[in-house]
Parts: sequence; structure tokens; C-alpha cells
Amino acid sequence: MKPSIQTEIPGPRSKALRAREDTLLAPGLQGFALMAGIVVRDAHGSTVTDLDGNTFIDIIGGSESMV
Repeated sequence: MKPSIQTEIPGPRSKALRAREDTLLAPGLQGFALMAGIVVRDAHGSTVTDLDGNTFIDIIGGSESMV
């Protein structure tokens, strides 16, 4: 899978869900995702796709894939 940007970053769906999460999450959790403002829909190997369909290369994660 290669990077593919479909919307502004963060996209409208990610922004809406992040706004809801902000009222429920304890400070300090999910640091990088919170800084980026994206909501991860799925991840495979070194790519991460957000709720808005934008696909990024994960240059922060380790060798294990997120699921």
C-alpha cells in the first residue's frame, strides 16, 4: 500500500471523532495520534489509514504492525 491523501489533515471525520474523544480520554494517552489529530481506522505493515481514508507511512512505529 502506498501513501494516499484524500482530505485535509486531519480530515473532517477524524476531527469530529477526536472532539468526542477529547471529552473522554485521560491526558497523556495516545500521544502521537492526539498530536496529529487523526483517528486510525487500520494499519498494515508500515502504513496507517485514518478514518477519512488518508494513508500514511508510519515512520514512528516499531517493527510490529498495529492492528
